[in-house]
Amino acid sequence: MAQDPQPESDIKAAFLPKFAMFTTWPESVFAGAGDEFRIGVLGPDSALEPVERVLRGIKVGTRTVKVLRGATAAEIKDCPLVFIHASEKERFAEHLLVLRTLPVLTVGESEGFAQGGGILNFYVEQNRVKFEINPEAAARAGLKVTKLVGVAPRKVKDP
Repeated sequence: MAQDPQPESDIKAAFLPKFAMFTTWPESVFAGAGDEFRIGVLGPDSALEPVERVLRGIKVGTRTVKVLRGATAAEIKDCPLVFIHASEKERFAEHLLVLRTLPVLTVGESEGFAQGGGILNFYVEQNRVKFEINPEAAARAGLKVTKLVGVAPRKVKDP
């Protein structure tokens, strides 16, 4: 019996904790964070649902994932990972201005996101979800992403 393919949004959500496992943040990021690993989502409620559903009960290291939705980057700038939904394409540059020098792993899904200063960006090629990385953006944020750079199908740079 054929199985329905997994929705693209679920695949992307499942990547987020994997990205986190291969990222090193400054220790100060987790001071006072307790046992939570906060993932911020910028976009509509519909963008939040698959992330919450797929990541329910998931841990990053010893920290349980907690998903937060924000209307602006300033509202979730304390999250170590922020996913910027495609619906924010017209505003991703505005969001990145707030986040670009903070120790935040920014993940998008809009064409030009990584070249515009985001760290990781999803794209689809031959019906497969892949990601590109901007190592300069990661360095600017004070993050170490060496393993992600090694496995990313595409590396991009700021203009």
